[in-house]
Amino acid sequence: MLRPLACLALVLALACAGGGAPDDPDRRRDAGGTRDAGGGVDAGSVRDAGGGGDAGGGVDAAPAPDGGACPDGLTRCGGACLDLTSEPSSCGVCGRACIAPTGGTAECRSGSCVGVCPDGQTDCSGTCRATGQSCAVGEGLCRREGVTICAPDGTTCGVTPGAPGAEVCSGADEDCDGEVDEGTRATVRGTSYTALSARHPGCTAATRFGPDCNAAIHRECDAVGGACGNSGFGPVENAGDSATTVCAEVDVLESSFAQLSAELGPCDGASAEGIHSAACNAAIHRWCRGRGYVSGFGPLEHAAPGAAFVACTRLASVMGTSYTALSTHHPSCDGSSERFGRNCNAAIHRFCRSMGFASGFGPVENSGDTAFVACVSD
Repeated sequence: MLRPLACLALVLALACAGGGAPDDPDRRRDAGGTRDAGGGVDAGSVRDAGGGGDAGGGVDAAPAPDGGACPDGLTRCGGACLDLTSEPSSCGVCGRACIAPTGGTAECRSGSCVGVCPDGQTDCSGTCRATGQSCAVGEGLCRREGVTICAPDGTTCGVTPGAPGAEVCSGADEDCDGEVDEGTRATVRGTSYTALSARHPGCTAATRFGPDCNAAIHRECDAVGGACGNSGFGPVENAGDSATTVCAEVDVLESSFAQLSAELGPCDGASAEGIHSAACNAAIHRWCRGRGYVSGFGPLEHAAPGAAFVACTRLASVMGTSYTALSTHHPSCDGSSERFGRNCNAAIHRFCRSMGFASGFGPVENSGDTAFVACVSD
């Protein structure tokens, strides 16, 4: 009897030690250790211990879609953290790669692609080209100096030439064509018959006008005119011993009275009228025009009835007028009292000046009241 009672006492003691009734189903599950020990709903501490929840980077610490945040100043591009202000493969934005110019390299500076060329060269639209060398453009007074810079088709001088002006007798190239004081540029100058007679004894205050004065004026202009006057015409004004002449840079050509008379018969060198007259003015004008010039004057020197030297010019302006108009500038040049001579010289000079020119010569053609004259600029 003692052994059965002892067993009953042991069972009761164990039940009291479990803290609950023997038939409590929850306690039977806990005691069996099957549900909670296997990660049941109530065993949260076991999940944390196994690496879940906050302790192991669970739901609240999930990786960012781009793989995680980059240090300050860097941006994640794919799998790398890059400085978009200086990274050539992602300059300014991810994936924008800088392209190196031909002959150079590429850098990213402050988020912008920059082509880097060797010293003395510049990235000119994707190609490294030599720039910065000294250069100049333009001729004469239009010349400007600068340095080479990029241009759409390569490089160019980075300055613009000055604007050309009218060529004047100054020793400079005002019209910027590479030539100095070229062409028929008239210089009106005062002289005297005393000075002219020293050039040719036949040109005096008594003769005043004629082939001898043509030679004297030509020689004086050639001597004192320099580059701006290798010949001349006139006198365009005269009074007492004073004479006004016009020196100009022209082409002095050798002709002959035979050639001139072929242009207009009376200019044959056989008489004073055949040497210096309205007919010879027209013959010289036509002879020069036949050789590509605008007009001409002379004869400057002659050996009648053989050689005759004449002055031809490309830069005169032939103007149509009338003796009626010319007589308003000098009353004697009316087509009746005089059609050709020193008074008409003065009338033509004054007419051309009224038109904005420096002076003029002629008449180079005339018929009835019609007269054509050649005006020249200074």
